[in-house]
Amino acid sequence: MNVLIIISCICFLFICIRIFIVPIKLLLKLCINSVLGIILILIINIIGINFNFHIGINLVTILIVRNVRDTRRNFYQFIEVFYTIKNRGEWFSPSPLARV
Repeated sequence: MNVLIIISCICFLFICIRIFIVPIKLLLKLCINSVLGIILILIINIIGINFNFHIGINLVTILIVRNVRDTRRNFYQFIEVFYTIKNRGEWFSPSPLARV
């Protein structure tokens, strides 16, 4: 009887881990990005001491710094794709159906 209970508990634990692994990964990613945002704000504050510049550290500024970094990365990817298409000549080239 005890073996059956142990096996069912292991199966239940395995199912719970499989269900919650994606939210745990997203939460971990959010925490890591928030810590990196805090570090970036601290670096800006240390450099800003010379210029009488200070950014308060709170949840809103941390999320703004995090989102700006993600937006910048997406913008760089867009520019890379745009120039790749433009340099291959596919940006304004006529469609193959136009030749028919």
